[in-house]
Amino acid sequence: MSTPSSSSVTTSYISDSYLSSMTDPTDFPQKSLRLLDTISRCPICKEFFNTPKIGDCGHTYCSFCILRSLAIERNCPVCKKNLSDHQLLKCVTTEKIVDSWKNIRKTILKGAKEEYRKNKVREYIRRSDNTTSSRTYSNLKNSSNGKKNANKLGKYLNTPESSPSSLPSLPDENQLEISPSCMKFCIQQ
Repeated sequence: MSTPSSSSVTTSYISDSYLSSMTDPTDFPQKSLRLLDTISRCPICKEFFNTPKIGDCGHTYCSFCILRSLAIERNCPVCKKNLSDHQLLKCVTTEKIVDSWKNIRKTILKGAKEEYRKNKVREYIRRSDNTTSSRTYSNLKNSSNGKKNANKLGKYLNTPESSPSSLPSLPDENQLEISPSCMKFCIQQ
């Protein structure tokens, strides 16, 4: 039995660049942004609306998708209401909204993921062992600059400068480790 040589075997694959360019509403960690991304897409092809058309029933589709669907079945694919191609209207406003969303989506996604990650880090820190936090705070109080550093920590945690929008990028939660020397360094900054 002979095996085919590697030169005669062809494989079909999707390139990494194509996969990374694909978008999906689940890219967003926040429900409100997922919803906005979802309603900007055709319910047939799941891509952003391309030349959107709206039917009498109020549902919107890509022009090509709805015309192809109506060629097979003369009903709205979502609500099954009777629908024909002459009942479709061009949806200019939806097209402009979707184009704007596509242009700003990458920037919003980056910010949304960063905010989500910061919230996860804060959550992780809050849930971390209270004894570790207490021990670290005790070590600070007993250090050479103890009371001064402990007061700085308390003041920092209660100031507007420590609000989410002003925080620098934080490491992933797997990289977090609370140690007295780290806390001492951070307080002196």
